Amino acid sequence: MKACIVLIIFFNFFSIFASETKYQIWGTGKNYYAFSVESSTRALVSANCLDSIEKCKAIMAKKTPKKITITQAQLSGGKNPSSLLCSLGHHGEVVVLQDSKGNENSFCLFADHTMISASDLDR
Repeated sequence: MKACIVLIIFFNFFSIFASETKYQIWGTGKNYYAFSVESSTRALVSANCLDSIEKCKAIMAKKTPKKITITQAQLSGGKNPSSLLCSLGHHGEVVVLQDSKGNENSFCLFADHTMISASDLDR
């Protein structure tokens, strides 16, 4: 009977963690933000999007792709096409954040303070 109770407790403990959202932390050195992969779009979005997916500008940008024409001049200096899509196509602001290992990623920041990985905008 004790083994059965221990097994049930272990199973409940495991299932709680299996269903939890996994977060990534990205920041600037003084400001840090939690991000997670949103299930319907598979895009890396700021955790504040998960509170109200229907109103999240970052997810709406992913669901309503924009096509813009990018010139060679706009790409000068090694600019990332995804970042240009953020600023020109979605009127967002490009921010570069780092994870705990120092890896950098460009994110598109929207007026509602939600963010999406810039590379997810063109996939």
